[in-house]
Amino acid sequence: MRHAIYLVSDARYLPIAKAQANFLADQWGCDVHVFVEDDALKDVQPPANARVTFHLNSLAAELPNNIPVSRKWPRAVFLRNYAPRVLADRYDRVLYLDTDVWSRKADPALWSFDLPNGLGAVADHANLHKAPRATKLDRAEWLERIGVRSPHYFNAGILLIDTAKWDDARLSELLSTYFDAREMRAIKSQDFLNYAYDGLWTQLSPRWNYQPPFFELGFASQLDPVFVHFCDEIKPWFFPDHPGLTRRRREHEAFFHTILRQVGVDPTDVAEDRNSFPGSDWLTHTRRRLKEGIPGLGREASLRKEWGIRRDRIAKYLAAEITTGRFVDSVVFDPSQPLPRLVMDFPCLRAKGDIV
Repeated sequence: MRHAIYLVSDARYLPIAKAQANFLADQWGCDVHVFVEDDALKDVQPPANARVTFHLNSLAAELPNNIPVSRKWPRAVFLRNYAPRVLADRYDRVLYLDTDVWSRKADPALWSFDLPNGLGAVADHANLHKAPRATKLDRAEWLERIGVRSPHYFNAGILLIDTAKWDDARLSELLSTYFDAREMRAIKSQDFLNYAYDGLWTQLSPRWNYQPPFFELGFASQLDPVFVHFCDEIKPWFFPDHPGLTRRRREHEAFFHTILRQVGVDPTDVAEDRNSFPGSDWLTHTRRRLKEGIPGLGREASLRKEWGIRRDRIAKYLAAEITTGRFVDSVVFDPSQPLPRLVMDFPCLRAKGDIV
């Protein structure tokens, strides 16, 4: 089976996309395509890697003009839908990756999963039991408003696609009217894909898109994640050595800095301006951490209780999905295993030896 990986980026994330493409091509031993979509760019320089191909502004013409865009959700996030058509003549399967993904290792089993309707994805673990906070809705009402009838909702940062079954013409038709009657704060491009593939996508296990709700809980030793997805506000390359950074987070930061340097990019050149994350994002978060200081016994007890609640919730989710056969891949998970030892990684607790 012919396969490839692809990424879609605008100018803001181009250095990260370039570094990721170079790294992924070597790690996975396959072609990697980067679709750079930004009208301000007239030329791009790909890394010196024969397996990496750059495409400049080759998808934008496919996009309807009425979609909601912002700095956080630029036009490029919608354009991931159209790359499979460009690649269909050369590949049977393609894997879309967000740029904020750490590929821990290559696992070719991914390419052989059965995809009856052409799409494989992993559930969005932040929204297993609740709606996105910005919507101010309960989960059932949120799903109804975005047009999803199934109780299952996937994260669109990692998508496994069968190019022969991928119908971008259908997606274009649906997208042209989807936002006409939907004015709400949400993950707009992801909401649309969940609407378009409602009840049609194949669920992969969390090891193929290991997200922050799993972090620090000690499940990695059993699940053995292939892709770790930093799908939260602060990316590992944003603020080098910022106050409050955990030891584990520094290790993730070091990975991104290494792959950036491999393609000649200084990590400080892609670090985000801290002032661009006001209020409830970086500044408030850091001030709260520093104000809390080193946790005392009472604070540590509170953290342990919170950790236990989080772990129990995820363990129940895993057990239920495995029991009902929701995952297309085989997953080894034993909920009876002893709880891991916890260590303080200021300002949080995490399972000792966990990778995230």
